[in-house]
Amino acid sequence: MSGVEFVLEEDLGKATLVADQISSVNLADVLDVHGALGVSQTQRRITQDQKAPDGSAWKEHSKGYGATRSGSQGLLHSEGDLVTSIDHVGGSDEVSWGSPVVYAAIHQFGGTIKPKNGKKLFFMMGGAAVAASQVTIPARPYLGLSGEDVREHEDTMVHFMEGLLT
Repeated sequence: MSGVEFVLEEDLGKATLVADQISSVNLADVLDVHGALGVSQTQRRITQDQKAPDGSAWKEHSKGYGATRSGSQGLLHSEGDLVTSIDHVGGSDEVSWGSPVVYAAIHQFGGTIKPKNGKKLFFMMGGAAVAASQVTIPARPYLGLSGEDVREHEDTMVHFMEGLLT
């Protein structure tokens, strides 16, 4: 799965100050909240922001391959399969989110698609049939944490801790 990993590390010296309040906290539940937040942030990046976590604009393909725009939808949101496939998986001390769809990684990292059987790739684009010997998809990173995303995760933890201490 192409994804993001969020690991919560504890500073045992500081943790002892609030040990009584947090001893009953299920860390998996806290991480689940962060996973759901990461999914939401990633889906927003695809459907609304349409830029990489570092703020850079996604590159259009020079021939339009892989850059289908349907109405106001963006580069990675033509049919909605990628955005709806984003999910999270948590463990006892970590959570990750990403997509299991087969083409998720090529959008994240970029790459060249070549035919497996035959000399040409055949696909539809803008209602027209296209044949190509290969298609290069530019990297369009959608996974990761922007500065705003990190602050949102930090704020989530602050609110959580404030709730424990009040």
